[in-house]
Amino acid sequence: MSEKRVERYGSVTDASHCSIVAACIAVGELRRLARRVGTVNEGRYTDYEIHGRFVSQMERENPLSRATRKHLDSKFEGATRVLATNQSNN
Repeated sequence: MSEKRVERYGSVTDASHCSIVAACIAVGELRRLARRVGTVNEGRYTDYEIHGRFVSQMERENPLSRATRKHLDSKFEGATRVLATNQSNN
């Protein structure tokens, strides 16, 4: 019997980071994350530039990418649990 599991954000290919950041994290959330982590001076960038900074940082392991993954895991924990349950029942 093969084991199915829910793919975490860390297993996503680099080409998908832009879409995931844009679709799953509001600009206000990005700005709060940037302020909390302190790696991006969020006050001096436009929304587009903030998005670009996050996308570029998601390609490697660093404080901003870890905080973003943690945020996504927390934000979508319920949906991830439901999906994992559904996959294990199939």
